[in-house]
Amino acid sequence: MTGSLNPSEPRTPAELVASAVQTEREAAWFYTMMAEMTSDDEAKKTLLTLAQDEESHATTLANLYYEITGLGITKKMTNRPEGDPNLFDLSSASRRDALEFALKNENTAAGFYQEQADAADNPRVATIFRILADTERDHAAYLQLQIRRLDASNQH
Repeated sequence: MTGSLNPSEPRTPAELVASAVQTEREAAWFYTMMAEMTSDDEAKKTLLTLAQDEESHATTLANLYYEITGLGITKKMTNRPEGDPNLFDLSSASRRDALEFALKNENTAAGFYQEQADAADNPRVATIFRILADTERDHAAYLQLQIRRLDASNQH
C-alpha cells in the first residue's frame, strides 16, 4: 500500500473510499513496475498477480464510491503516482527484498482496512473494508509462503 491513506485523518466515507481507490491503483502500478524490473520469473508472476488483485480492489472501491455518491471515479493511473516513493533500487533488489517489501505493504494495507472497517458507520463501507482487509491478509500469507519457499530452496 504505497498510497496516501492516513488513518489518523477523519474523513467522510466517500472521501475515504476515493482515497482508497487511488491507493489501490498506486499499489497495482507499483507491483507492475516491480515485476517489469525483476528478471526472476517466479517473482514476476507473483507481483503481476498482486497487481491484478490491487486493480480489482480499486474497481470494487470505485463501485462503492458510486453507490455512496452517485458519482464515478474516472481518473486512472496512466503513469507513476505523484510523489512516487523511491524505496530502493529495484533493478538490484533481490527477489527476497521485493517479496519482503510486498509483505510489509500488504500487512500495512490489511491493518488500515481493518481499522476503517471497525470505525465505519456505513454497514456497506464496513463490509467492503473487512473484505479488503481479509484479502490483504491472504496476500501477506501468500508472500510469507513464497519467502519460506525461497529460503528453503536457497538452503539446498
